Amino acid sequence: MTPLTTLIKKAVCEEYGLTQEELASRRRSRCLSWPRQYAMWLTLKMTSMSLPEVGRHFDRDHTTVIHAKEQVEKRLKGNIELSMRMDRMTKRIEQMVAAQQPSRATAEHFGL
Repeated sequence: MTPLTTLIKKAVCEEYGLTQEELASRRRSRCLSWPRQYAMWLTLKMTSMSLPEVGRHFDRDHTTVIHAKEQVEKRLKGNIELSMRMDRMTKRIEQMVAAQQPSRATAEHFGL
């Protein structure tokens, strides 16, 4: 099963037309840093990871994760388009997670 952080990164990359390498890069241009911040925020929202754990998954310090969280929450206020985009990515991630789960029929067939 693919780790949730990998699915989050994949969904963000698909939404913004980025590669995994671009998302993970040290470059700080807005077209890369904002999606990276969104991925960190989604990771905080969808997992029980601590700030340092999220930072390790993104090869960043926990203070960078704090900054990302604050920036995303500031951008979300009153920005319906961004809110809809985040909802769309969240649903996409949930679909990817569901696709990894064995169906009930398969689980029963294999006695799981």
